[in-house]
Amino acid sequence: MNHLEEIKSILRDISAKAPTMDRLEREIAREKAIEALDGKVKAPARLVDAALKVESDDGHRSGGQGRSVVFDDPVPWPEPVIGVKVLDSLAKTFAAYVSLPRGAATALALWVVVAHAFENFFILPLLAITSPEKRCGKSRLLTLLLHLVPRPLLASNITPAALFRAIEAMRPTLLIDEADSFMKASDELRGVINAGHTRATASVVRTVGEDHEPKVFNVFGPKAVALIGRLPDTIEDRSIKVPMKRRAPGEHLERFREDRVDHLEDLRRQAARFAADHEEDLSAADPSTPTELNDRARDNWRSLLAVADLAGGSWPEKARQAALLLSGHGDDDQESVRVQLLADIQAALEDRPDPRIFTTDLLAILHEVEDRPWGEWRQGRAITGHGLARLLKPFGIRPKLLRIGAENGRGYELADFDDAFARYLPSAQDPPSGVLHPLQANNDGPSSGDPKCYDEDARNTSEIGDDARGDCDVTGVTVQNRELWGDVE
Repeated sequence: MNHLEEIKSILRDISAKAPTMDRLEREIAREKAIEALDGKVKAPARLVDAALKVESDDGHRSGGQGRSVVFDDPVPWPEPVIGVKVLDSLAKTFAAYVSLPRGAATALALWVVVAHAFENFFILPLLAITSPEKRCGKSRLLTLLLHLVPRPLLASNITPAALFRAIEAMRPTLLIDEADSFMKASDELRGVINAGHTRATASVVRTVGEDHEPKVFNVFGPKAVALIGRLPDTIEDRSIKVPMKRRAPGEHLERFREDRVDHLEDLRRQAARFAADHEEDLSAADPSTPTELNDRARDNWRSLLAVADLAGGSWPEKARQAALLLSGHGDDDQESVRVQLLADIQAALEDRPDPRIFTTDLLAILHEVEDRPWGEWRQGRAITGHGLARLLKPFGIRPKLLRIGAENGRGYELADFDDAFARYLPSAQDPPSGVLHPLQANNDGPSSGDPKCYDEDARNTSEIGDDARGDCDVTGVTVQNRELWGDVE
């Protein structure tokens, strides 16, 4: 029997026996088949789970009762892995396919490993993927997670009863999309998710059966939720927040192909091996947390920081920086205000014939813009010329002495705003030559040349060094710099 025929024989055998096996027999047969295929195929668990699915002659589940949930559990990587390399590759993968805020690729890489090791933690933060509008990459990010986490269960809508029963019975990584369409209206659903934050409180009591017997359901497990807008405050307080934004003009992302995900399966298996090899270390970990975080945020980040500390290299520092940025203690909020200011200035100057404007005239226009903070900037007082200059300085825009007509005064030349408008405003035209340099890549496969590694703290794609970079060949993609915001004081 040749190699291919041996593989087919194993899969045919388990498929033929599947309809007559009970649940325990299926699990035993599954483990044996995976072991027999390990080393012969790329993803043995996926093939075995496909063979175990039982369909009727017409290709559908009989009775119209839906399909059974069958998980593709990862087979841990066959040899020990280096934590830094696994995390670097995970972060690089997220940054390659979705446009992320600073710190998010770091947080996502750590959260994936936490999902594989969740039984070793007392607190599990929800992963909250939010955006102000559609087409910001939330579903793409969930799809990436689907291929990287253990026992993924994707749902675009779910009832409270299905939620607590699924967690109790299957111990999945729950991935909920479009949560804005149903979660805010369901107090019970929010209660179940809130209860799953800590192991001690991760249980709900429900009556079951004709006798309405009270039973306890365990709802502790990794969960990610994607939605437009904000989560309810009680859930957001228990979350690692990843605020998504639309891709900027000129920003390069790799094209994601769901039919080409072998590199993601390799990463999933490596994350599973890292988690399995360090169960005791993660259970005993008590990482230091940034003092700037409140008590709940420190709890949320503790498991992620434990993984980062265990991996070592640059990850302990990067993880703490990400915690500050994504918890609102970095400069992102101030950056959003600056971008808002740019948009209002662009609107104010759009039809101005003179290429210069005095600061006093620009302030007068800004103070009149409705639903903006410029008229009541500090303690009810309008923003001043000094405050305006401070907000514009990080963009390289500075006031200068001007003469307009017969008047002299400090003000701005409109050409000084062109670069900032092109980089930061979604409505801006393509940036001028030299502003952004997207890397050339073959979107159907790995980029030509040596792949570079992604460093969220780097200004451009660069070689980072072997210790910090890890194995750059896992995903085989080239990554364009994501940080379009620039340095902010």
